[in-house]
Amino acid sequence: MAQSPNKTEPIMDNEYVKALLAVMQNNNTPSVKDFVDILKQVTAMENQLNNAVGELSAMRKQLDEARAMNHPALAAMEKAVINTQNFVTDLRDKLAEIKDNIINGCKNALDAVKEKGIATLNNIVGFFKIKPALE
Repeated sequence: MAQSPNKTEPIMDNEYVKALLAVMQNNNTPSVKDFVDILKQVTAMENQLNNAVGELSAMRKQLDEARAMNHPALAAMEKAVINTQNFVTDLRDKLAEIKDNIINGCKNALDAVKEKGIATLNNIVGFFKIKPALE
């Protein structure tokens, strides 16, 4: 497990996330459902970001067409593109922070299991610093 986290890699494809999830499922850890719920929320955020990026791309194309035609709504369209870009940037930054915290939490949890045994997973939430960001 030497690979560094990829910011664009889906959270469910991360090697540390998959490894911890497997350990939790194989040991019937009670908090596995909570962990899966967190991963589902992050996956939904990833999907929202992907949709927003696609929307932004389409908006930029429309903006280019409006510029070429000197469309009367050009200023409003430019403002909408800027607002969408700001949303995408903010979501990307927040999502990257959440994913980093999850991946680091998974690494720490896996290390704790190696050092202290599976019982350390009873307090799995302590390995993640993401609840405020998800709210």
